[in-house]
Amino acid sequence: MPVRSGPTRQSARSSPSSLPDAICVEAPPTRQPWWEVVGIIGRTLVVLGLAVCGFALYLTVGTSLSEHHDQVLLAERLNLPALHNLVPAGHTVAGPQPTPPIGSAIGRIIIPTIGVNQVIIEGTGEAQLEAGPSHYAGTVLPGETGDAAIAGHRTTWGRPFWSLDRLRRGDPIIVESPLGRFTFTVTGAVTVLPTDLGAILPSTTPSLTLTTCTPKFSAARRLVVRAILLTSALPRHAVRLRWSTPLSAPRPPSPLVLTLVVALTALAAALTVALWRRQRLASVLVGVGGFAALCVTYTLIARALPGGF
Repeated sequence: MPVRSGPTRQSARSSPSSLPDAICVEAPPTRQPWWEVVGIIGRTLVVLGLAVCGFALYLTVGTSLSEHHDQVLLAERLNLPALHNLVPAGHTVAGPQPTPPIGSAIGRIIIPTIGVNQVIIEGTGEAQLEAGPSHYAGTVLPGETGDAAIAGHRTTWGRPFWSLDRLRRGDPIIVESPLGRFTFTVTGAVTVLPTDLGAILPSTTPSLTLTTCTPKFSAARRLVVRAILLTSALPRHAVRLRWSTPLSAPRPPSPLVLTLVVALTALAAALTVALWRRQRLASVLVGVGGFAALCVTYTLIARALPGGF
């Protein structure tokens, strides 16, 4: 009989290749302590990076949405005379008017050269600067005899004066208010220290001063743009001036801001799950709670920035 080659049944049964899979599985390598430390540092840096990116997004988008919401409210309360009720008055100035309450809409500033068209709010407090260009209380109103001063943020809260440094001599600045329509012409610009109280100069002629921080993303100095009255148009008939209802502070957040917060919260939850899958529900709660805390921190930091930043 021919001799059968190959392993016998007994040798096949004893062959390592036929052993159960459970016996052949290798034990997972144990992680070294130093590798765990590297992992913790890496995750911490990722979270910090996301926090910084979130703050930048809040400064550029969140504050602008809030300022836009306030501008809509101010525009609804602003009472401007109809253009057909105005008559050219040359260099005639408006007469003295009662002081507007802090937080009220006093007019609209239009700077065609840099695309500014916003409502002016009375007062330069934190709440007023967050709502738009703010009139320095204690200075005359635009169109009256004297120097009217207006401040505005440069890089946050809608950044109304972002391009203020592009203004050149002869550029027009238009202010519409219940007093009339006043066109100023730029005469020059200077850069001063924040402590220079002489930036707003007393004047015997109707003039306008705009201030903001400079350079961009810094509050080291102040950019001061000066202008003088060129022409005016006053109401045809004398009217009894009534200032608008002041904008309340604190104000409810706009729907756009709430939508942004909800979207970023969902994103934070998703990223938390992706980074820490093993913690599951606990990681989601920590991520969402941490993001809510970041939103509050972002607001506090943004409001701690110097006025005009």
